[in-house]
Amino acid sequence: MAGIKFQNVSFAYGEKQILRNFSLEVEDAQIMCLLGPSGCGKTTLMRCLLGLNRPSTGEIWVGDRCVFSKEKRINIPPERRGIGVVFQDYAVWPHMTVMENVCYPLKKQRLPRDEMEKKARYALEQVRMRDYAPYLPSQLSGGQQQRVAIARALVSSDEVIVMDEPITNLDAKLREEMLTEIRQIQKNIGTTILYITHDQEASLQLCDRMAIMDAGGALCQIGTDEDIILRPAERFVFEFIGVSNFFTLTRKGENWCFFGREDMPYTGTVPAEFEAAGQVDMGVRPNGIVFDDAAAEGGLTPSLIRGIIRRSVFLGSEYNLFIDLNGQEVRMQRSAFEGMGGVPEGAEVGLSFLGPKFYPVREGA
Repeated sequence: MAGIKFQNVSFAYGEKQILRNFSLEVEDAQIMCLLGPSGCGKTTLMRCLLGLNRPSTGEIWVGDRCVFSKEKRINIPPERRGIGVVFQDYAVWPHMTVMENVCYPLKKQRLPRDEMEKKARYALEQVRMRDYAPYLPSQLSGGQQQRVAIARALVSSDEVIVMDEPITNLDAKLREEMLTEIRQIQKNIGTTILYITHDQEASLQLCDRMAIMDAGGALCQIGTDEDIILRPAERFVFEFIGVSNFFTLTRKGENWCFFGREDMPYTGTVPAEFEAAGQVDMGVRPNGIVFDDAAAEGGLTPSLIRGIIRRSVFLGSEYNLFIDLNGQEVRMQRSAFEGMGGVPEGAEVGLSFLGPKFYPVREGA
């Protein structure tokens, strides 16, 4: 198998700089998900890897082979880079059978017919589509067409495959099935996969590691899904991955307070590095907000951080609660197993905050 390495890759469309000295390494036999907002350069990077875009600086390696180097004047043509590709829209030929579609890249390599069909049958077996070899794409479901596209990528290269939003056009159930199948195929063959997407849920389910790009095309963080969710390297990562709530805390005497109100003190610990500024933004995940009303259990002092439940949405496995806290809408998640017993819409509740992250207050906020 083979890994992928980008070293100081830059690319611009005219005056618009998309990538600037971008470096990233995808390890052998790993699924790396490249995430970022629309327009950040994910697809541009993919096109550079495939040889469809020519960078202005840097090198690109596939395994131990340099496929592009500006300095060394290397630029291997796309068809000789040995990379399989799966696109969002399947890109299967409608007038060709499943077998013909999968064999198409092999014809470009001028392989003998017997060898082509042997490779194609093996690839179709990997995606459970061998029995559909004589079918036309119009006779297949969207999920089956995507499997054909994956099989075609496998015959192009079982070492390195690039997937560009491959499940976006599928319904929720098929998306789930395809993610499982992609993971299983990768385990069976050991293929290195660069999976390009803005679908956070798919990335968390599929990847070995995630690479997060910001809107300017810079690489913010590389890590496992747990690293990204629990240990975000910066505010952009915290905000981009998952849902987040932010509160500005202000220092009032000995206490940090919500909304600058001394009657709404934050009872947790704020890192000492923010003491001099006197303000800090606190980020909390929806599942890091919990009810805190000790007063209901024995007349103890209730939480001073109180809000009103404006809306409750049941999503099957959880409730999404939208709470008015001093005029700011706060989103909270509560497991369906906990239920909402005795806490209706319109109820006033006390709140506590678990696992907060702290960042400098944004300018102009």
